[in-house]
Amino acid sequence: MESVASQKGVSLEYIVIDGNSTDGSIDLIRYYAKHLRYWTSEKDSGQSQALNKGLRIATGEIVGWLCSDDLLLPGALKQVVEFFKKNPEIDIVTADALVIDEDGLLVKSKKEIPFRSKIALNSFNYVAQPSTFWRRRLHERLGYLREDLHLTMDFEFWLRLEKAGAKFKHTNQYWSCMRKHRNQKVATQVDRAVYEMALLASEYESKILRDIPRFMRLVGARAIRTSQKLARGSYWANSAQHLSSISNNKPVITKESVRQQIIFVEPIFRGSRLQVLANALGSLDEDVEKIIVTRRDYLSDHFQELIVSKFTGIKIRPFDSDLDGAWIKNLDKCEFRLMINEVASVVHERRDRATTIIFMALDDYLKSFLRDIRAVTNAIKGQRVLIFKYRVEYLLKLDPQRRLRDLALRIATTLAYRLTRAKFVVFDERLIAKNPNSRFWLLPDPWFGEFSENLGKGGREALNINQDAEVILSLGRQDKRKGIDFLIEAGSIIFRNPATILLIVGRIDEAYREDFEVLKTAHFGRLIHIDRFVDEAELPMLFASASIFLMAYDRDFTATSGTLARAAASGVPILSTDHGLVGHRVKELGLGLTFKAHDLNSFASALSGMLGASNECKKIYQRNCGVFASTCTIGRFESSFRSVLERN
Repeated sequence: MESVASQKGVSLEYIVIDGNSTDGSIDLIRYYAKHLRYWTSEKDSGQSQALNKGLRIATGEIVGWLCSDDLLLPGALKQVVEFFKKNPEIDIVTADALVIDEDGLLVKSKKEIPFRSKIALNSFNYVAQPSTFWRRRLHERLGYLREDLHLTMDFEFWLRLEKAGAKFKHTNQYWSCMRKHRNQKVATQVDRAVYEMALLASEYESKILRDIPRFMRLVGARAIRTSQKLARGSYWANSAQHLSSISNNKPVITKESVRQQIIFVEPIFRGSRLQVLANALGSLDEDVEKIIVTRRDYLSDHFQELIVSKFTGIKIRPFDSDLDGAWIKNLDKCEFRLMINEVASVVHERRDRATTIIFMALDDYLKSFLRDIRAVTNAIKGQRVLIFKYRVEYLLKLDPQRRLRDLALRIATTLAYRLTRAKFVVFDERLIAKNPNSRFWLLPDPWFGEFSENLGKGGREALNINQDAEVILSLGRQDKRKGIDFLIEAGSIIFRNPATILLIVGRIDEAYREDFEVLKTAHFGRLIHIDRFVDEAELPMLFASASIFLMAYDRDFTATSGTLARAAASGVPILSTDHGLVGHRVKELGLGLTFKAHDLNSFASALSGMLGASNECKKIYQRNCGVFASTCTIGRFESSFRSVLERN
């Protein structure tokens, strides 16, 4: 890659297509990303398909390709451009090459004759492919490489061009180094190479020549080629001066010498968002440099528990903004610019790193992101970008009442990923099912810890709850989004059953605290409130104490929730509102029952169904919860996240 990136005096459009390599090639690509117009690493059907991807993306007037083993000589591309300027009638030019071994030592020079199909078909494809360039307009007229050929696709392309009347010319200049080693495809797949050569001979050999005995054609072709090479002095060509010019290049950056860094951009950095970031950090190798760009008031008990106590070497880069006491907020234009400037500063300070930038929640600043897109693209230029999306309902077109709003959000989101060429990471499997070939990657909602229904007895004893009680648990920040207003309103329904205990864990939003205290007083002893921060170690006991996990989310809350996986891991059936991703999973996976948001009658019916469920029905809920929990363990999250990083 260095041999291409270091070319001088040309307008270069450098495109890299990688076939989902796992040998460290991706780190090398990221190092050179600032030189690339486009790059991708994804599975393909073979080299021909990968080359066609790049050729179709290319917009330059002159095109060619370089395999990962080969090199361009210094000044080669400038000479290519000069050649085509001096020879406007020529469609394709071939040049000479040097042959080097695995260590880059000279084996021989490859000084060839002009391409002639009659000679090549009866000897071998002697064209030095990395020293061959052509005008891109030929593809518009004659198509691209044949993807059914895996070893001779370049040879077939030369044959097709010649047959169509394209004008070839050969120059005596050396433009490339071709690496020769024992593990090359052509050396390990001899039978395939023979088959493809025979196939091309049957398609392109003239009928007159086919009537001549094969041995006579081979002898004749070899004699012509040898005599022309003698006339050109090919067998005593001095190539040492060209090889020595390679050493004047900058040292090639090896895969082992590239240090990775990942920049997490997370302005909120609390609650489930903090948990997701901690899970992502835990997926990374120790030698990856981890940097978090966030607000200045990021310190919290949860941060201490999830980040400080578990990781070392995390660098925090705060920008001059805070939440002003709010639990969550959207960044305004000024705050967003401060954040993106901090990202740009980190990237600039560590230009020698292979950098991945992860925007952890585009939902918090989508409007500002697009409004300030020039600053964004300047900050991320040449870097790999991932964008986490928690709310994706509008991309699924599920709510006809919000058609115009959802259309605007779909357009904005589409612009965001097209302008940044980012990969979107989501937690909603419905989006992947609807868009299987999109730029979306799916991560599971992970759970970790000692979650088990067997902890229930000890948990109830610790909370002083009767073992026969029907415990309804609501856990998390108790605000309108999580349905605290509805829960207060539905209190009379919840406490109809004399065996019911309502266990609420989490701080009550100030707007609802007075009404909540009234409910608590009215049902003293049956409403238990843990009004404090609960750390991860306490959660397994609380979930196991529950008979039902209540998720009475507001209509506007459609995103994922990490508490669903924890409840499932504890074998606790779910009672949730019927909308959003949570409602979808409860219904589709059989994790419990659902009700319509803010509908007391619907809630009463669903609650009655849960409390009156037979033992067999409860076992089905528990079994389904266990299956769901097995799909979203922390191990699966880490594996999926690493896969996203490797393939993006």
